[in-house]
Order: sequence, then C-alpha cells, then structure tokens
Amino acid sequence: MTATVIQGTKRGTGADVSQIIYDNNTGGNVRLIIYFMRFHSRSMGSSKMYMGPDAPNSDNLTHTQGNYPNTVEFDPGADFWMGKSMASYMQSDVNNYNAGGNTGYVPTEMILADGYKLYVYSNAQYLTDDRVCQYSMVVIPE
Repeated sequence: MTATVIQGTKRGTGADVSQIIYDNNTGGNVRLIIYFMRFHSRSMGSSKMYMGPDAPNSDNLTHTQGNYPNTVEFDPGADFWMGKSMASYMQSDVNNYNAGGNTGYVPTEMILADGYKLYVYSNAQYLTDDRVCQYSMVVIPE
C-alpha cells in the first residue's frame, strides 16, 4: 500500500459534533504525519481533536465515568496552527517549536491502529460558514 495525502477543511455544523478527518480501515496500523493544521477561532467556540475508535459529540471524554477508554484528547486551542517541519516567526515568542497562534498541544506524528479514527470536535458556535480546521497530512501504512 502506498502513502495517501489528505487535505481538507472541516466546517461547523451549528451543533456539538465530532467529525472524522481520517478513518483507518486498512487492516493494519498507519502513521499520520501532520504537515499543516490550523484551528480557527470563533466567539464562544470550542474545538478539540480526538484519536481513537470513537469520540463523543462533546468536549468532555468523561473518562472518570469509564467512557471512551481508548480515545485520546488533544487540545489545540483557538487560532492554533502547527505542522511538521513548519517554519514560523513571531516577534513576541522565539520558541514556537513548529507551532504558533494561541497555546495548544497536538502531536505532528501519530500512529492509528486499525479501526481507529482522527476526529475534530466543534461546538454549536461554529456555523456552516465557519472553518473549524484546515489540514494537510500524509497517511503511511506501517
């Protein structure tokens, strides 16, 4: 199997929803390398990224109640951008580490098991004409 490039934009829906960016149904593990990802801000908006077999239509995994035990949460923050080998410069911060904008954390490389998905969550404040995130990544079968 060869590598696949995935590029796109996820838009809001006017509801609290987790949308699938990538669904690993290859029968094996895949490596995702994020070359660019930007999370847009929205007044009273909330967005997250989940990785696992399923994800809630909420910004809370409710792990303490035993829900979604195999799903991991990343918090990109509003107006956060990042990517592998990405150059950035901000006069106020010289330590960007391939990211910029507001505070957040998302790995630039990850492994997805068969049946696992990469999701982006957005709340109801993101309407259909609002961008939640834009991305460019490569999927490499392991």
